[in-house]
Amino acid sequence: MNSVGVLTVDDRTCIGCLNCVSACIYGGIAVDAVTRKTIKCDLCDGAPACIEACDYNAISLMSANEQGKSERSEKMMQLIITLGVAREEVQ
Repeated sequence: MNSVGVLTVDDRTCIGCLNCVSACIYGGIAVDAVTRKTIKCDLCDGAPACIEACDYNAISLMSANEQGKSERSEKMMQLIITLGVAREEVQ
């Protein structure tokens, strides 16, 4: 974890086995094409540049508490309804 409590990958101990990539159901872990080790967003140590760069306010940072979980769930349901995807199709 980094200073804001975000899960990070320690590239000094990562051997590039990719077990974490296949285990992450959210697709949140990628592979560095050069080092072949896993990389993950670290939220820019608490001030994500992507949020600032998005002119449409499409990216937001939510807390990992129960309220944040509820908000994420609500936004996902809105997205599912908007896209017309049946709940059974969402893995």
